[in-house]
Amino acid sequence: ALEVLSLERVLGNGLKSHVFAQFVMEIEGRYLNVEYHCALHAADVTARLVGVIKTSKIFSPSDKPNRDVDLIRLAAVVAAVVHDAGHTGDDQHEPLEPKPL
Repeated sequence: ALEVLSLERVLGNGLKSHVFAQFVMEIEGRYLNVEYHCALHAADVTARLVGVIKTSKIFSPSDKPNRDVDLIRLAAVVAAVVHDAGHTGDDQHEPLEPKPL
């Protein structure tokens, strides 16, 4: 994922790839051991997203740096990594009651 993100190019000299890797490991530790919304699911979603990024003409890296596209790729991968962190595995089967105005 880090190679696809062109992380060094995106973040410049401030944040290094090892700091991003530490962030990902911290988030992984926040996933609960539940049947579906677990760290393995997040890894699968992230890997599939990276595959889409690699094959997409919209988000694929080019020879010409484009900071906006680089940041979009980074945001998408971060979203995939964190999307179910802390999820208890419970799904809400009952619709929420509308609150009175």
